[in-house]
Amino acid sequence: MRQEIGHRSVILNQAALWDMRQRTGIDFDWQGFAMSGTMNNDDDAFPHFSARMDNGDLAWAVAKANGVSLGVFCHRLKLGWSGEKAAIHPAPPRTRKSPPQRPSLKLSTFLADGQLAWPVAETRGISEAVFYARLKKGMTPDDVVYTPVMPRGWPLHRR
Repeated sequence: MRQEIGHRSVILNQAALWDMRQRTGIDFDWQGFAMSGTMNNDDDAFPHFSARMDNGDLAWAVAKANGVSLGVFCHRLKLGWSGEKAAIHPAPPRTRKSPPQRPSLKLSTFLADGQLAWPVAETRGISEAVFYARLKKGMTPDDVVYTPVMPRGWPLHRR
């Protein structure tokens, strides 16, 4: 049998096609090479098509109406939930984690002369990230404030 598929012409072997249908249990729609029908074995490739509610309706339609995504629905079915339970329970709201809060060293770091280190560092052009990174490295507050900020790659470009 000759089938036209896009720009190619393919000859399909009828015996091989029949044998494939018997072995896999899949009825192929050769016009688009998509599966039509369901698989006969226990490992259903599309469990959301076979899960049903207690009244016989498809559970996936109910889950979609309840705002449950396909991934969550299939994951629940793989965990062993019933079709009804997987469809009815709404997906939990997403919770965003707050950004990590670093301890404020701006108000607790003092220079040798008694001044707060952060206002002096800010006036000298030292960013907050550099301020905290230098303190984390173990530099003294005076070194943090009075060491100039070098441009990126500065020692590499000098000869």
